[in-house]
Amino acid sequence: MSNASDSLTNADRLALFQTILDDPEQDAPRLILADWLEEHGEATHAELIRLQIERDDLLQRCPTHPALDDLNYRIDRIAHDVEMRVHRRLPRIAGVRWGHWEKGWPRLLQVAKLRIYLDHAAELHAAAPWDRLRIEDAPSLADLVELGSRVQAAVLLSTLIFRPNSMDHHRVRELARGTHFKRLRRLVLSGHHINRACVEMLTDSLNLSRLKVLDLTESRIGLGGMRALSGSNRLEGLTDLNLSGNFADLGDKGLEALARATSLPRLVRLSLARNQLGTDDLDILADSPRLERLEILDLSHNRLPGEALAALLYSPAVRNLRRLHLGGNAIHAAALREIADSPRLERLEILDLTPIAATPKLADMLTCSIIWPNLAQIVLRRPDDLTHHQIDQLHERFEGKLRLWTSRLPTRKTALETTWIDHEVSVW
Repeated sequence: MSNASDSLTNADRLALFQTILDDPEQDAPRLILADWLEEHGEATHAELIRLQIERDDLLQRCPTHPALDDLNYRIDRIAHDVEMRVHRRLPRIAGVRWGHWEKGWPRLLQVAKLRIYLDHAAELHAAAPWDRLRIEDAPSLADLVELGSRVQAAVLLSTLIFRPNSMDHHRVRELARGTHFKRLRRLVLSGHHINRACVEMLTDSLNLSRLKVLDLTESRIGLGGMRALSGSNRLEGLTDLNLSGNFADLGDKGLEALARATSLPRLVRLSLARNQLGTDDLDILADSPRLERLEILDLSHNRLPGEALAALLYSPAVRNLRRLHLGGNAIHAAALREIADSPRLERLEILDLTPIAATPKLADMLTCSIIWPNLAQIVLRRPDDLTHHQIDQLHERFEGKLRLWTSRLPTRKTALETTWIDHEVSVW
């Protein structure tokens, strides 16, 4: 057959895909695959991979670079056709959905039941270089044991996402025991009401020692769980920790255990959203050596007073923050102006204030006050019933830094709507 993917044997496919999956965040293996695709008649697919890699690299270095508009235009021009061609070659298996298209390929597989993946793993892995598995139904203990013993899962999976309320004490124990999870980088257990014992099993597991991202949103881990997290020497590689919605059990002592921890030396991304934090909690954070290492901090939806937030953001400890989420707190205009005047946030690139709405008055205040040289985006809620002309005016007043957020889902249907899974695997 003329198509490159059709001419590859399963062994060839796995060999090429494996070079990508050995280090999914590196682009060099993807560029090698792009060269191979072009040599075998898939020039458009190769072009999409190269363009998306170039775009993502430029976004990391300069989110406001003028070349991004041209790159996005060129990507949009070919992405739909390429993704549809790739999708037509993917296995058609009941209970399987593909999503998170990234650099020319789907990266996420969603299965209705874990058994479906276990029965079709070889065929699914031969189809695309995906490494993220989302399981919708509560897995059986036997299936979890089998997953943990599969060498194939160890070689190819970097991310496991479990549907909320599908994991109990016994399932977490089998997950921690899995002998072939040593390459797992991301584990999402949000909404499982995991107790202290579960956290201790995870943090003591040698098989999860390479985790970089741990999502325990709304898991009610308790003070004991927080102390287990903070004191674990198995999670030294953890960079992202999401503890949103643990307010019932977090408490001053739990936050203090995290703030004073000598473990988690590589932690740079922390979410404490929806935890009913108070002014005293901000004092604990301000005094923490942990804060000085953070690059991304989410304090949204804690109903914190704006003055207390401003005091925190004048602390030298926030000087390395690149992204900050403050929406859903009691921030009035004077406090927001004081925050915008902070000289400690000169590395900040993204300020997320949603659900505060974008208005001309707010634009004038922020653009006049903010002195942070690296700021590239201010995220605000899109006001209802704005015309396109009014939106364009807002973007001008925010000097091109405005990003509008809306809670309304788009009504236009796309050809990929039945296969696309809009899930933020990087956790938050």
